[in-house]
Amino acid sequence: MDSYVEQDANENYGVGIVRTSPRSGMKYYAPDVLLSKRPNMGMIFQTVYQALAFYVNYAKLGGFTVIENFTKADSLNDSEASDPTHQRRNRPSIRTGCHAHLKLSLSDNNTYKVYAFLEEHNHPLIDASNYQFTRGARKLTYVK
Repeated sequence: MDSYVEQDANENYGVGIVRTSPRSGMKYYAPDVLLSKRPNMGMIFQTVYQALAFYVNYAKLGGFTVIENFTKADSLNDSEASDPTHQRRNRPSIRTGCHAHLKLSLSDNNTYKVYAFLEEHNHPLIDASNYQFTRGARKLTYVK
């Protein structure tokens, strides 16, 4: 793994911690969030929705939005697994190709455990004053 050179965040980079890879020269952005609000490897959640709510809150504090992508690998039988029309495409973010993610596995006791967490983004993060303009903050409300 590359070692990174940290830089101060300013208006040119958005918010968070900016790192530059010495090998590729690419900039990576990491949310500057309290450790208690950050997902960790091995965290346990009772439901997948509890894990999603935790990650969405982390994303809001960190300046990015979440795209949900649920898969169930064991839902396909052998004949469906060999048919490419039944396989899911692994799509990182369409706009930036960001690979930041939180992955969960279902444990034997029906809890969800974090088995993969990557917090490095390849795009600047959003400060709190602009979060309202993101896709994740848009909610339609209906007047009764």
